[in-house]
This record gives sequence, C-alpha cells and structure tokens, in this order.
Amino acid sequence: MDGVTVVKFVPGERGPRTVAVIATSIEELRAAQGSKYCPTSVNLLLRDCLRHKRRYLFVGTPCQVGSLRLLLRERPEYAPYFPLTIANFCGGYRDFRYLDGMIRESGLEPARVSSFRMRGGGWPGSMLASTANGETATQPYPDYRSDALVNKQRRCTLCVDGTGLLADFACGDAWLDRFRETGRGWSMIVLRSPEAEGTFAAMREAGLVTAVDVSLAELRQSQRFNLDSKIHRQQRRMALFQLLQQKVPSYDLELPSSRTSYAAELKVLILKTKPFLYANVTFRRTALGGFVARALRRLRRRSRHARPAG
Repeated sequence: MDGVTVVKFVPGERGPRTVAVIATSIEELRAAQGSKYCPTSVNLLLRDCLRHKRRYLFVGTPCQVGSLRLLLRERPEYAPYFPLTIANFCGGYRDFRYLDGMIRESGLEPARVSSFRMRGGGWPGSMLASTANGETATQPYPDYRSDALVNKQRRCTLCVDGTGLLADFACGDAWLDRFRETGRGWSMIVLRSPEAEGTFAAMREAGLVTAVDVSLAELRQSQRFNLDSKIHRQQRRMALFQLLQQKVPSYDLELPSSRTSYAAELKVLILKTKPFLYANVTFRRTALGGFVARALRRLRRRSRHARPAG
C-alpha cells in the first residue's frame, strides 16, 4: 500500500478535534492510533486518493466503508486504488459536545488541552487529556461512555452494521473472559474476503501477529449488546419509526424477527433523540405523556388488525 486513511486528534481553540489524514509512514500510523468515539471524516480523503492514483488501505467506520463500496460499484475503474478495507466494530457515535463534556467533567477546559486520547495505556485503557503546563485528567474506559447526556446520531440508532459487514477486515475488542484473563490486549479480527484471508495468513506465518482462532459463537457473545441493538431489535424499531412518520434507511438485508417490544423501542425513540428527557422528572408528567399514550394506542390497534384470523 502507498498510504492508509487514518484519523488523529488535533488540539484547537474549541478543544481536540478529529482530522483525517493519509498516513504514509509507521510514525504517522502511530500518531493516529486509538479509538475515536466522535465524528470522523475519512471519506473526505477519497478525492486526494483518486487524484494521486495509488494504492490505499481504506480504514473507516462500517458506514464509511459502505459508502466506498457504493462508489466502487458505480465507478469500478476506481477499485484498483482501494485493494483492501478495514472497518471497526461500531456502536454509533455522538457529536463533539460529548467529547467536550467528558473533558470538562474531568476538570479541564477543552480549549486548553494540548494532547488527547480516547483510549490507551493498556487494555481496555483510559481517556487521557493533558495541557501544556502539565495538568492531566483521566477516566477509565468504558466507564466514561455510560450516562452520556449527548445522544447518538439518529442514523446510528437505525444502523444495522455494527461489525463492518462490507469490509475485508473488521476489528474490535475481544470482550471474552479467556482473553481478559491473560492481562494483555486482544483485538478480534473478522476476515471477509479471500484477499483478507491471504494477507492475514502471510502476516501470521511471518510472525508479525500473535493469533488464536475464535468461533462464530464467541464473536456473537463478545458483541452481543451491539448485535442486539443493530440486528435483533431493528425490525420493530424501524416499524415504529415509520408508524410515527419518521424516515428510515432502506437495506437489502433481511432482518430477523425483533426480540423487543414497541414500548421498548418507543423509549429508544424518545430518550435517544431528546436529551432533555434525561432530567429527573417522571415521564408521565412530561408534555410528551399524551403523545406516548396516543402512539401506544395506535400500536395496539395496528397489532390487532395484523393478527391472522383464528
């Protein structure tokens, strides 16, 4: 490969922000390593990649890899420039208010931060922010991801790809006891193309990676919360959104019958798209109480009408 699409944190007047760059050296790769639980703009690099007409390893979120696949389907002459793709396992992202709030909760002002990482210092790692005069703040992962007042993007709530279905390689944390007990950091890697299998086999034979096989059942166990939200609950969730006249994506993927209730997905619709409802108020006393009651009545009527005779 002549380059790799990566994202790094850069300090600024508003605080640390993500910047997408094409890495062409080991040093540039290391400068961009680590998770980025906030917006990224890897797809903005495609214009540069196509202009230089070289070979690039495209690394992005599942939806960014999906958009690249769409481009290559429409313009197959670009395919030689992107021989391989890597996607991360993804549960969705929040906007930069989430990142800034996390820094402030740690006792620092985002604008004063000169160095920032989401994760590092071992596995599963920790957030670390530091200033030019030596102040530091840290929070362990994944503790800082819970109870966030800034919600995920609605498009992430309606996404069905948490494991990089369209990428050659898909990578994520190995949340399994047999790996946690080793005291080392392990990544789970899914190989989804002959090219990916051949590349990884060569790396393994050359001793460039330490690898052990995992079963499909272990993969599902490791990513069970993500798969539940993005696969097993989506059929009913999207039906609810459509019932409430909300736009939903169109997928060429057959979703399984939902393991959830309309009431549970209504909670997702409201709580995950209206941050002010995190305030300590009783839900039935809010202005949305009447809306919820009407919506539930419509759902019950629709459910009765959909039942087969007998």
